[in-house]
Amino acid sequence: MEPKRFQLYKTNSQQMRFYLVFCIVMTVLGLAGLISELGFNYRIFNLQTSLFVMLAFQGAIGVYIARNNLDNNKYFVSWDENELNYHLPNNSEPVNIRLTEIRKIEREPQKIRIKRKTGEVKYFGFTYFYFPARTTILDFFEGIKSNMETEQKQVKDNGIIKKV
Repeated sequence: MEPKRFQLYKTNSQQMRFYLVFCIVMTVLGLAGLISELGFNYRIFNLQTSLFVMLAFQGAIGVYIARNNLDNNKYFVSWDENELNYHLPNNSEPVNIRLTEIRKIEREPQKIRIKRKTGEVKYFGFTYFYFPARTTILDFFEGIKSNMETEQKQVKDNGIIKKV
């Protein structure tokens, strides 16, 4: 099994940083113009107050959008032959699961339930991903499920009773 990694949100970090800096400058210019005109009764470049309000407001919204996009870069799913790692919006921190620790995988309509041998249950919501990546992820889980079933069948056929 070859290692794979999927980002949940694909954004260009360099462009978002530039956009963030641009929006911060817009906000500062808008606030500086408002303060100079309203506080000191001095007009910068003979511009109207509504322009400074609009600059400050649009800059603040742009800062929010850029920060949100930069924060969304942390969401991913990846796996290799030994481990499954993912961090989705419904998880507070990244989840690492060794494939040997998985007891059972069940697919539900909106998510996959992963039961570990320790009794812990983890949920993986695959609805965050679009279809090319979603089918690959679902195929990965189906592959793990079929591997687990064949291993259990081999153990049963060999006459070794092993409680998993």
